[in-house]
Amino acid sequence: MQNPNIDYGGGLERVATALNGDKDIYNTAFFLNPKKKIDGVKW
Repeated sequence: MQNPNIDYGGGLERVATALNGDKDIYNTAFFLNPKKKIDGVKW
């Protein structure tokens, strides 16, 4: 990149999702535990 401070929108969770071949960022290790806890909550 010519300008080293440009944000291209590829956060760590997005890069991990792409490397894992997944399409849903919420299936990465970053979100699985919180997602399981939220899924278990009785609304």
